[in-house]
Amino acid sequence: MSVGKPVVACNSGGPVESCRDGVTGFTCPSEPEEFARAMNHLGDGHNKADRMGYLAQARIMNVFSRKSFGEELHSHLTYLSSTACFPACPPSVAVAGKTGHRKTAMRDACAAQHVA
Repeated sequence: MSVGKPVVACNSGGPVESCRDGVTGFTCPSEPEEFARAMNHLGDGHNKADRMGYLAQARIMNVFSRKSFGEELHSHLTYLSSTACFPACPPSVAVAGKTGHRKTAMRDACAAQHVA
């Protein structure tokens, strides 16, 4: 997919997440006949394989690239480092700390209440 080619893969595991059946390639049962059928669809003409390959590459770049992974990880870590992940904590849990450490102190104090 990352080099602009459509995928023909089994419809289980990772390919189900990465490949969009009929858009970026085909996922099918692990039967030789099903794989042959999918490969025949790619050769049906009208530049189908080229279009699917283009969309496959775009999907990889938008969903599975290092940049998109970093953005997704940053989003999760930002959420986890905020008090928003402990919605039951009242604002009175806030603990004064040095500049730059206040959020960490609040999170730790809030987490301690939930663990206890």
